[in-house]
Amino acid sequence: MKELRGGNRKRIKEHNRILVINHLRLHGPVSRVDLARHTELGLSTITYIVEELLRDGIVVESGSGESSGGRRPTLLEFNGAVAAVIGIKIEPTRILFSSMDLMGRIKEKTAVPLPREADSRELNSVLIENIDRLVRELPSSSPMVGIGIAVSGLVDHDAGKVLHSPILDWDEHDFRPVGRHFGVPVLVENDANAFALAQMWSGQASQHRCFLGVTVGIGVGLGIVIDGQIFRGEYGGAGELGHLVIQHEGTPCYCGQRGCLEMYASDDFVLGEAKRHIALGIPTQMGDPSSLTIAQVYGAARSGDACAQSIIFKQGQNLGIGLKNLVNIFNPGAIVLGGEGIAGGEHLLQGIASELYTNFFAKKQPPVQLKICELGEDVWLIGTCALVVNQLFRAPIYKRGSYA
Repeated sequence: MKELRGGNRKRIKEHNRILVINHLRLHGPVSRVDLARHTELGLSTITYIVEELLRDGIVVESGSGESSGGRRPTLLEFNGAVAAVIGIKIEPTRILFSSMDLMGRIKEKTAVPLPREADSRELNSVLIENIDRLVRELPSSSPMVGIGIAVSGLVDHDAGKVLHSPILDWDEHDFRPVGRHFGVPVLVENDANAFALAQMWSGQASQHRCFLGVTVGIGVGLGIVIDGQIFRGEYGGAGELGHLVIQHEGTPCYCGQRGCLEMYASDDFVLGEAKRHIALGIPTQMGDPSSLTIAQVYGAARSGDACAQSIIFKQGQNLGIGLKNLVNIFNPGAIVLGGEGIAGGEHLLQGIASELYTNFFAKKQPPVQLKICELGEDVWLIGTCALVVNQLFRAPIYKRGSYA
């Protein structure tokens, strides 16, 4: 049998280390024997990895388990307090900042307005100022070891850059100076991918090898998980669900195409249809179209307004067409739906279901599970924590990362 190359050994060691950490994080406390059984690693391998993690403070011993006849086994637990992560979500009008432990538990959270006219240098200064305030509040026993940023658009994940974000009207924004300032890695991810990462961490979709994280609101986003890994495509741009064409020669989209799903399933579609119905004189409680907000449309629907309900149902149908196409391509176990648009509630879900469950697999396989994200606006921050932690545990935790 040929000897494995050193690089292969290193990758196997990193894979096993992450396997152990993630099992402890999601299922701890557990004994070494149970850890070996669940990860399918040899007990000697588990012993070596655990001793290394105990030395680093990433794992702690936390009491004893039940005896099956001999000595009571020592239980192991992931130590989320060993370090901290700063998570950032950049939205069209504000920036969310949070400090979290390595379990994604939010310690402090704040929001500041997004400076729309700021250039890259000025925006990075805003980030540095607010990160610095959070870092000063961290205990000395829990140093910051990384910064995660979730942002809409086309992201170069490896380079730490936003290449293009139509919603934010950005091109070529480089966040690496923020990492250099603090001397830690800064990792940037498309917000829909961060959403999907959070679903894996929260356990809501962890039992599925293949699932889709879909966000709906000002845009329509998609995070694709295949065999437990985010699928980014050849150039990092996989998941542009909002620009799947569902209507030939349809409404022009800002991306240059016509008939994109985003034109028929986002907030703008709901508001546009509401104003059109009001202008046609259709009975409704939605009010003055000149000042109408998406919250008012949702409120009217909850109050029984049939016009508002029908618009949201139609939005759901349109989204369901896009989701059905994804099911036919990926055959996922679940779709987790999140974002501000889920405020459309039962009418949105009914519209989705009317299309989604007519997919190719419907007659021969269990129906794809449609789940609603339970994490609220924290989902993106938790996703940025997952992004940083997954990267950190590919190497010793206190080793300086790539932020040059």
